[in-house]
Amino acid sequence: MIKSSYRQTITRQFHQLIQAGPSLILILEIAFVLRIVASVLVQVVASRRGTVCLFGDTPIYWQYARTMASFTTYVVYQWDVPHYALRTPGYPLWLAGWMVTFGEWAFPIRIGQSILSLFGVLWLYQLAKELGFSETSARWSAAFLAFDPFQIISAPLLLTESIFTPVLVVFMLYWVRIIKSYQKPLDRRAGFLIVFGIIQGLLSLIRPAWWPFLLVIHASFVALRLMDSQFRYKSLLRHILLFQLGWSIVMMPWVIRNQMVIGQSAIGGTWGGASLYDGVQPFATGSSDMSFVASPEFRDLSETGQDDLWKSLSYQEIAKNPGRIAQLSIVKQLRFWSAWPNDSAKVSMIVKAICGLIVWPIWGLMWCGLWKNRKNRLVYLVVSPLIFTALLHLLFVGSSRYRMAVILPAMVLTGEGMVVVLVMVRRWFQAK
Repeated sequence: MIKSSYRQTITRQFHQLIQAGPSLILILEIAFVLRIVASVLVQVVASRRGTVCLFGDTPIYWQYARTMASFTTYVVYQWDVPHYALRTPGYPLWLAGWMVTFGEWAFPIRIGQSILSLFGVLWLYQLAKELGFSETSARWSAAFLAFDPFQIISAPLLLTESIFTPVLVVFMLYWVRIIKSYQKPLDRRAGFLIVFGIIQGLLSLIRPAWWPFLLVIHASFVALRLMDSQFRYKSLLRHILLFQLGWSIVMMPWVIRNQMVIGQSAIGGTWGGASLYDGVQPFATGSSDMSFVASPEFRDLSETGQDDLWKSLSYQEIAKNPGRIAQLSIVKQLRFWSAWPNDSAKVSMIVKAICGLIVWPIWGLMWCGLWKNRKNRLVYLVVSPLIFTALLHLLFVGSSRYRMAVILPAMVLTGEGMVVVLVMVRRWFQAK
């Protein structure tokens, strides 16, 4: 009798969990607290080290932000060589906005990024609803993101992904809405398409490796034409042009300025050559080793001279040793999909186990959610940033950090996977 009552209680609780899911307000409240605590902890660590920079990327962005905050020339110097477009201005502009208000105090920036990360949780919930997922599924997706320790810790760090990842979810929201409404009159969606292009432009200025993703957007519009003959070529062309208009509104000032200052458009900045050579240089291992930048044969060249030379050397190396490049690509993918930090020599087995216990269940739920919705074409949109970035890092160095920057849209599938698991558990209890 007691066992029967216990089973009925457990079954009823699972049924309630499946029907409603965790409270969205509670999820957001806990997400807020966790991210603020993380901001405080990161600030304490940075203060004890006497720096705002916990990663090697940060100083360059910080220096560029100083120039923007003081309304001077956008330039940094390396070995007394001026670099006017080494990094795109998206993240420096974000930092500069805070600098104008608070000076060079990093803590308000960390808090701002943590709040933006909180909105990312809400936007992921909205994305789930836009995809047609249930309220329960949407709440579970938000809950998994809210408690994801990697996203919590990365939010207050002064890195581009801290603002890139939440904005990427907004980008995905617009993309899904546009694809869903493609049969409606274009005049009702023209603004959506322009804003969509603007968001793509903003993401490209934050992380330059993202700008080629516009080809994926174009491909999605072409796919609509192939799947529906009523979506005429004229509509296809208008979709692409309106999207490109929005993108150009954001990107053209940067491109024109670069053309005037350094003689090149440099859409993604002038660091692309160094990044590519880092991944394919003769002594490449799949991880990053930028020590070659300080070599006398490179460091005294002009900004564009460095970039052009590194690209040329990279293309030569790829053509000369395709087999080695192919082997390296496997290593890079293993690093990209690693469940724990890539520097394994410095990571204990306990840390690896903890990371695995966090990451592998998330991946399992994502795959389960993808399989459940495999006939819903819209879900392939949310995994496209992850696939695109993985393919990009067949050539560029691999790191789990790059995966975490683009995984947020795909995490919308975790809620669907969780619902499947809860249903299976409930059936198991009912069968007992």
